[in-house]
Amino acid sequence: HYALLLRHDGYVRFMFQDLWKTICKIRSTYFPFDLQQCTIIIRSGSHDSQTIKFIQRRPIEGHSFIRGEWELIHSYTEITDER
Repeated sequence: HYALLLRHDGYVRFMFQDLWKTICKIRSTYFPFDLQQCTIIIRSGSHDSQTIKFIQRRPIEGHSFIRGEWELIHSYTEITDER
């Protein structure tokens, strides 16, 4: 999906939306005494942190895990200008 914003002064802004699904490999050797950490890095070659906006539309809900074997302790999003 994409959209164009056109202004009377000739300014054109191209915006697109995309949906990405990610997967983290789980290591359950020490289950139920393990701690999983999942780092997901998304990079853009054409945009910086001022032009990219990540929106978490729904909070991650702990009850979405099967039979409650997992507990979500912490979740956050960080946007940086790393290259």
